[in-house]
Amino acid sequence: MFSFHQLSDEQKKIIRDLLNLGELVDVDSAVAMQAAEFRSISREKYERKMKLPDAIVAATAFLNSVLLITRNVKDFYHLEEHGLSLWSPFEA
Repeated sequence: MFSFHQLSDEQKKIIRDLLNLGELVDVDSAVAMQAAEFRSISREKYERKMKLPDAIVAATAFLNSVLLITRNVKDFYHLEEHGLSLWSPFEA
């Protein structure tokens, strides 16, 4: 989230404040294994090359039984068939 090179100090503060609302979850071996599984499923069943950061985000949400809220639904929607809960606040 902080890697975008044009973030203003105010935008960084907003992101920090938003992150403080929730719980930070470490990437552990279970998340890594689930991310690998999601990447494998994406390639084998959907002929999609899922990026590792996206797979880690999806695996973290999946393993913690939480809703993945994203504007970038197109990279994740196919995993709903495999138990990922997904929502975009930008879609009606």
